[in-house]
Amino acid sequence: MRIHPLTRRQEMRLRGIIKLAGAAGAALLLGTQSLLAQEIAYLSSESGYMLHQSGNIAVTANWNGQRPITGFSGYGQIRMNDRCLAGRNGGQPLTWEGCRRGARAQVWGISNGRLNNELGWCADVEGNRRGSGVRVLAWQCSGAINQRWKRHDVVSGAQVVSRIREPNTRAQVDNFARTAQPGQALRLSAAQASQLPAELIGLDGATLIGLDGATLISAGGQNFVAKGRQ
Repeated sequence: MRIHPLTRRQEMRLRGIIKLAGAAGAALLLGTQSLLAQEIAYLSSESGYMLHQSGNIAVTANWNGQRPITGFSGYGQIRMNDRCLAGRNGGQPLTWEGCRRGARAQVWGISNGRLNNELGWCADVEGNRRGSGVRVLAWQCSGAINQRWKRHDVVSGAQVVSRIREPNTRAQVDNFARTAQPGQALRLSAAQASQLPAELIGLDGATLIGLDGATLISAGGQNFVAKGRQ
């Protein structure tokens, strides 16, 4: 039997039913988790910088211990520090503001690398500039490279550690998985990186994010941030 993925509207409707179900919804949720998209931990630009905030303005940032976004699985509000990402006026920076139900400027979807809200604005890295602190604007969607974004899920730290053969590297990665705060980075030497499973880290289709081919990012809860996917 072929299982078809839920549409965005179906997913939001199902989440609403679960919420209305209250305590009974917990059991329903357990039975439907495979139908719902996994919650996204971080969003990053095509050039590898995460979507973050400077005051109430959306900017790019280096990976440096920032907490993940919450409540976003590919469609809906993008929350950070109890504020929601919003875009209302073309050419103006996206802002982080108080979350309001039904605010179309705060409802986002990501598909095939395009991050846009229900008002039709795309998240656009200003001037296609690289680096930290670059403003992210509301812009007409064009498919330009500075409008491409990647989603980052989480990967089990236990699964990663179990596949590292070299004892010292295994112990270091295991300790990092157990103690690191969300967003914290562990930079490994090239020799250590060579001990990691090839499909988990590297420059050639890795699963774990590798900013330089040898970097792990903690997602908290003994997990790692996965390499970005569109």
